[in-house]
Amino acid sequence: MQDGWLGRAITEIANGLVEHLDVDGAWIVLCEQLGQLLDRADVGVVVADHDGGTELVAASTERLRPVERHEVLWREGPAHDSLAFGGPVLDVSADRWDRRWPNVGPRARDAGYRTAHAFPLRRRDELIGAVSCFSTRARPLDRCTAELAQTLTDVTTICIVQARQRQRDVALIAQLQRALESRLVIEQAKGIVAHGLGVEIEAAFVLIRKYARHNNARLHDVASDIVTRRLEVTTLLPPPERRSGASPASH
Repeated sequence: MQDGWLGRAITEIANGLVEHLDVDGAWIVLCEQLGQLLDRADVGVVVADHDGGTELVAASTERLRPVERHEVLWREGPAHDSLAFGGPVLDVSADRWDRRWPNVGPRARDAGYRTAHAFPLRRRDELIGAVSCFSTRARPLDRCTAELAQTLTDVTTICIVQARQRQRDVALIAQLQRALESRLVIEQAKGIVAHGLGVEIEAAFVLIRKYARHNNARLHDVASDIVTRRLEVTTLLPPPERRSGASPASH
């Protein structure tokens, strides 16, 4: 089963990240692939949050999900042990769970699990989370299988960290593009108001800004209405000047 398994698993994870930046999908594929490698174990992924805790981001089965939620709630279990010292946790049998994980252990045992493992999600010296693996079989992992599991988690972590950075880059580019488009609309509106009312560009901008503030509207929205002619430029004038048809430049 292991012949070519690692390459296929990495390819499946990488394809989803490269084509769609699908981080959530990558976690699910990691759970599925590790479950196959570890003789149909149930696999969950927890990642560190900004408050010093962890968050459950994927679980391969519904049976495992409440166990993983307890891991997150009580901050104990194989994943948290792995996070604590930055290495894999292997072959923790059910008879050791009550002492080691008093809140998570009984729930895992009641769910039918007999052995637990965990592998850190690490990129160089950075730990972003860990993978919990619960098996209904009391069978220790051989060294080769454990190394394959850690290799896949390492590669997946690198891919996901890079995908997250690309997501941030894409979001930043979109934000900058929106800011540029908004600035262009505002500049267009300033020109239209300046020409229509016979005022300087600076005075036109003051009128637009005052109108937006007085009507509790966004500057971009007012500028857009001016550009699309939904808002007449004379509407920006104070009421006495609006009635007389005079412009600020005529005074």
